Amino acid sequence: MNILILEGSKHWTGGAKRAFLTARGLKKLGHNVVVACPPSALLGKKLKAEGMPVYTFMPIGGMGFISFFKILHILRKHNIELLDVHSSVFYRTGGLAGKLLKIKVVFTRNVAFRKNALKKILNRTMYALAGRIITVSQQIKTDLVGDFALNAAKVDIIVDGMNMDEFNVSAQETQKIKKEFGIKDEITAGVVTRMDKTKGHKYLMQAIPEVIAKYPNIKFIITGTGKMEAEIKAQADGLNISKNVIFTGFRSDIPAILSGLDFTVMPSYNEGLGMCILESLSAGKPVVGVNTGGVPEVVIDGYDGVLVNSCTGPELAQGILKILSLNLKELGANGRKLVLEKFSAETMIKKTLEAYNKV
Repeated sequence: MNILILEGSKHWTGGAKRAFLTARGLKKLGHNVVVACPPSALLGKKLKAEGMPVYTFMPIGGMGFISFFKILHILRKHNIELLDVHSSVFYRTGGLAGKLLKIKVVFTRNVAFRKNALKKILNRTMYALAGRIITVSQQIKTDLVGDFALNAAKVDIIVDGMNMDEFNVSAQETQKIKKEFGIKDEITAGVVTRMDKTKGHKYLMQAIPEVIAKYPNIKFIITGTGKMEAEIKAQADGLNISKNVIFTGFRSDIPAILSGLDFTVMPSYNEGLGMCILESLSAGKPVVGVNTGGVPEVVIDGYDGVLVNSCTGPELAQGILKILSLNLKELGANGRKLVLEKFSAETMIKKTLEAYNKV
C-alpha cells in the first residue's frame, strides 16, 4: 500500500514519535511510506536518515491553500492510496485533498483538547472528511464522539506503541548520566516533556518545597525545552529550590536519562495518553500522574505509579510523597510488564493496518 503520513509538530512530541514508529513499522512490512512535516522537525531528519521520502513545509491552519496544493502534489506523485493525518493543522487540507482524489483518509488524534460550542459545530464537517479516526485512548474517543457527533463505530482506539529495545540501557551509560548531573546517592525524580503551559511544570515547582522539607536530598531532573522554560527557571529561583532542580534542556538520549532516575512525574493537566509516561514505564520507572485524559488508562494507582486528582502544587506534593513511601522497584517492574503486554510497537502497527483496511 502507498501511504502518506502528515505530522504537523515542529518538536519531538509524543505524536511525532508515534508517527515515526508508525512510518518505520509500515515500511518494514513492505508498504511504501511517504511523510510530510515542518522543515525544522526532528521527525523528518530521522526518517530521511532511514531512506524514507520526506517532504517538508509549514502546515498552515484551516484552509491553507499552499499546503493544500503541496499535499495534492505528493498524493499524485506517489500514487498514494491512503492518507493518515496525525495533526489537526492538516485535517482540513489533507482531508479535502484526499476527498478530491478519492483517496482513503484516516485522522489520528493524539491529544485531548476540548472545543467550545462554536468550534464543535464547525469541526463536525472537518471530521466528516475522514473515513476512519484513530485515537490513542478511550477518553479521547469519548470526547470526540460527544463533541463532534461522530459514529462511535468509526473510531478505533489504538494506544501508543513502544520499541522496548531502546530502553535496554547499560550500567555504564547510567553511570555516565549520573556523573554528568552530579548524582550520587540522592533520590532522583524526572520530568521528561516539553515545557508548555498544559504540561504543568509550574505546579510541580510549587510542589517541590513541600517535598524537599521531608526529603532534602531529592533532585528533580527536568528534561525538555519550550515556551515556558524561562518562566519555570525563574520560578525555581524565586522558590529557592534551584539546588534541587536540574534543567537539562533538550536531550536525544531519553532512555539513558530515565535509567538514572528513581521515578518520574507527569504534571500535565491535559494529556491524551502520554508518550513520556509510556517511556518512563518502559524504562522500569514508576510515574506520578494526574487523573486526566488517558493517563488513568496507563498509570494504575498503587500498581505502576500514583494518580493525583488534580494538577495543583499540594496534590502533586502529596503524590510524590506517597510514591516515595512505596517500593519503587516493584512499581517500576509492574509498569514495564504492562507496557510489554499492552503497548508494543508491533501491536500498534498491526492494529493501525486493521483500521486502514476498514476505510
